[in-house]
Amino acid sequence: MSVARARLDGAADFLVVPATHTFIMNRRDVADQVLHFLRDGSFVDDSSVEGG
Repeated sequence: MSVARARLDGAADFLVVPATHTFIMNRRDVADQVLHFLRDGSFVDDSSVEGG
């Protein structure tokens, strides 16, 4: 399944992180992105992750 299929029409932002579903919750960068999204409505534009 491609990452593009995970995009939702009308979504405020989209981010791809280099992690599998099993371990995504253990990544500090993911937690930081979630907090930023909840505060500001978008992900941080960061060259270490894809998408956004």
